Amino acid sequence: PVKIVKENVGNQAIRKLVNKLKINYFVCGHIHEAGPRAITRSEKKVRQGSWSDQIFYNPGAAMEGHAGLLAWNGKQMKYRNLKL
Repeated sequence: PVKIVKENVGNQAIRKLVNKLKINYFVCGHIHEAGPRAITRSEKKVRQGSWSDQIFYNPGAAMEGHAGLLAWNGKQMKYRNLKL
């Protein structure tokens, strides 16, 4: 049987550090099934192409042809998913 988990399954030590240091931008493709998408630290969805002062972005698995572009504007970031 397959267990479907809807909550955050990332590394708890990294999450603690992100919260302690109040990190606002984080890019990682470690959990392939979680991409391509972005959320805030409080796990609110960030829409592609929208400027945000917090982005935790997973472009998806490169081996499946996923990639992403990031743009900065002062203290805000936005992303665009690419399928290669």
